[in-house]
Amino acid sequence: MKLKITGEKDNPVLQRKELKAELDFEGGPTPKSADVAAELARAKGADAGLVEITNLSTAKGRAAGTVSAKIWNSAEVREKFKAHKRKKQVKKEGAEAEAATAPATKK
Repeated sequence: MKLKITGEKDNPVLQRKELKAELDFEGGPTPKSADVAAELARAKGADAGLVEITNLSTAKGRAAGTVSAKIWNSAEVREKFKAHKRKKQVKKEGAEAEAATAPATKK
């Protein structure tokens, strides 16, 4: 598996780096996200646990693809962001469930 980083953006507000990369896995199956994360961590000198693969797309009929990933500055920041995102999702799901069980009103 060959990995070529094509773009890198530092996001100091969210304390992470956002990466774009091209992936070539000639002669093998599509790699697992964990394998790609480990390869990105090795290339950037980061801990593999701080790498989050957000998108792994392959081209039909080719042994190549693109990768979008985030490398967090620390595990605490990552968990804080994930907890906030989960809390927001639960609140949204609760509002949708409440709206579904509310009686219909006539107009």
